[in-house]
Amino acid sequence: MFTPRQSRRGEVGNLAAMGILTSLLGMVDSEMVLATGSSNRALAAILAVVGVLALIGFLFAIFRSALKLALFWGAVAVVAWLFFFRQ
Repeated sequence: MFTPRQSRRGEVGNLAAMGILTSLLGMVDSEMVLATGSSNRALAAILAVVGVLALIGFLFAIFRSALKLALFWGAVAVVAWLFFFRQ
C-alpha cells in the first residue's frame, strides 16, 4: 500500500508543504519588511525585480495555456470540417 508520504496523487505531501509555507509566512512581519525595504534600496530593488519576474512568469503561463487550448480546439475544428466535407 501507500505510506502517507507516497500517496498516489501527493495530497499528503502537498498538504504538508502548504502547512510549512503557511507557518513560514506567519513568521514574516510585513511591517518589518516594509520598513527594511524602504530604508534599504538594494533590498527594495531585489524585491521589485522578483515581483516583476513573478508577474512575467504568471502571464507567460496564462498565455501558454491559452495557446495550447486554442491549438487543441483549432485541431478539433479542422477534424470536424474534414468530416463534414467528406460526407
